[in-house]
Amino acid sequence: MSGLILNKETWEPIPYANISIENTVIGTTSDLNGRFHFNELPSEKRLVISSVGFEIQSISVSDSVLEILLQPKTYEIELITVKPSKNTKKIVVNKIPNRRSSNHLVCSIYSWMSARYFEFKTEYQSCPRVKEIKILTRSNITESKFNIRILSANEKGEPFEDIIGENLIATTKRGNDVVMVNIDSINFRFPENGFFVAVEWLIIDENKYISTYSMKGEKEKRKEIMYDPKFGTFPRQGTNKTWTYAGGNWRQESFTDYSINGEYLDLAIELILTE
Repeated sequence: MSGLILNKETWEPIPYANISIENTVIGTTSDLNGRFHFNELPSEKRLVISSVGFEIQSISVSDSVLEILLQPKTYEIELITVKPSKNTKKIVVNKIPNRRSSNHLVCSIYSWMSARYFEFKTEYQSCPRVKEIKILTRSNITESKFNIRILSANEKGEPFEDIIGENLIATTKRGNDVVMVNIDSINFRFPENGFFVAVEWLIIDENKYISTYSMKGEKEKRKEIMYDPKFGTFPRQGTNKTWTYAGGNWRQESFTDYSINGEYLDLAIELILTE
């Protein structure tokens, strides 16, 4: 099945939309022309389409070519002009401890997101504006791309909806890299109920590579389609701040290999706060 994601008001294609099969891990991403494709789809399922700047859409699956119209959303964050300062006070939140990590979140053929919750603290009042977001990545590709989404937290502390109405597309270097995204031009102040920074894999040809690996007891090597980048994590103890999105749903995820020791894999995402 093939489809096309369009802006309902302008009829322009919408790139990098997340298209998921409801309540499954199956999903993909629309390309720069708004097009997407599934080789196989389970019957009697629904598509859930999520894209920054648009209302979430849920539709029944069809075998024919689909044109899906998304309704634009209105956001209240105003753009501001920021003048550089030589002596700007700053606070570093969740500093990335190392440029190398032995634990990474990876993506095969399924589109998903992983998010980290940032809790508001009283000391942030002196530097309430989020200036930079830094993310630890590893990539086999010279310039793999991913999307950063900034989400509000609902009354239950779960990821709720996009706060900023635009994609923050980031590009990585090959190997280990700390990707820095400057959002200084956006008047984004740390919400008192906290917020989430989500990394979204893009299932596009530019990010695709073939992973070759061996399994114990097998003579022949296996090959699997993968999508870069990988996102660095570090085992942490305490309150789990990691969430994952797939099939139209968010859920808290500790990653079971570490939950035995009371640890979870914490996404290596760092914030720089300024006055």
